[in-house]
Amino acid sequence: MRQKTLLPMKKLILASFLTLITLACLTAAPTPSAVDVETAVARTLTAATQDEPPRLYLPGIATLPPPAVGAPTQMATSTIVPSPTSLFITVAALPTIQPTVNTAVPAAPTAVPSLSADQRSITYLVTGDAVVVKIYFTNQDGATETDLFSLPFERSIVVKQGAALELLAENMGDTGTVICTITSGEKVLKNSSASGPRQIAGCIDAVAE
Repeated sequence: MRQKTLLPMKKLILASFLTLITLACLTAAPTPSAVDVETAVARTLTAATQDEPPRLYLPGIATLPPPAVGAPTQMATSTIVPSPTSLFITVAALPTIQPTVNTAVPAAPTAVPSLSADQRSITYLVTGDAVVVKIYFTNQDGATETDLFSLPFERSIVVKQGAALELLAENMGDTGTVICTITSGEKVLKNSSASGPRQIAGCIDAVAE
């Protein structure tokens, strides 16, 4: 860089040297006027400076290397394994609903009051070894009553002669036998039996005699 800077200076020195030679020649020749000398010097300097324009040199700029790009870093992954116990749902045991059974023992039949000529004493009787029985029967008003009972079952009513009577006994358990009977005094009006779950012993279409 220093050598490049000295090049224009050498040219200026050469131009000055030529100027001195010119002045010497002029001294030997007829003395020119001061204006002519100044004009000649100015032309020489102008030619020397215009021969090659000065160059500006900037110091070298350091170039930074590009950042190194490595292979992409693989993120660590983890596998979540569900706990076996989280896959099960605890279900509370359902309560067992037991049917309400009328365990009251029917009162022993009292002495039958004196009946009129058109009245009859009727007895409903259900026996067997079934645990729970659903019983339907016609009461003294002609309406049907129903409830769950344990055996034996007995009910007495007073109805008019010719009244329709009905007695049904349904086995609500898984096993067992049920037997239904309708009597009028000492006479059996209807009798039926059934065995097995949900089986019905039916004493129907009976008439008070």
